[in-house]
Amino acid sequence: MEITFDQNKHCEAYQELVENPENRESIKKFSKIFDRNIAKAAIKVHNKMKIAPNAHVYNITASINNRIELKSGIPHKDPVVLKIRIQDSYRKFFYFCDCSSQDEPVFNLTKDWCGQFKNISKVHVYEVNKHDYSKA
Repeated sequence: MEITFDQNKHCEAYQELVENPENRESIKKFSKIFDRNIAKAAIKVHNKMKIAPNAHVYNITASINNRIELKSGIPHKDPVVLKIRIQDSYRKFFYFCDCSSQDEPVFNLTKDWCGQFKNISKVHVYEVNKHDYSKA
């Protein structure tokens, strides 16, 4: 899957760690925002997502606790929000991008969602937090 990140403090620190897990500055920046104990789990989940061709394949290979799920309570006119558990109470929230057009990717709307995990090959991470659904 192709994974992009939002340009906020949390996403940037998360992205730096998962893309440069050996870099001490990345680890230090990540540890200032998140619990350092989730670093290995974050890298593992990211790498599994990256090598999976789509969310369906990822969900088949992931453990029950780390599957990609739909966030409930999203209005029908808003984009589909998916979530994945990193470890303990940390969650990563992302949008499902529709890549059928060659132009800019479009986020699919909740009203069009019917469980099409096989179509998810590109996601945009916009929030990583400790189980705070109000921010997502």
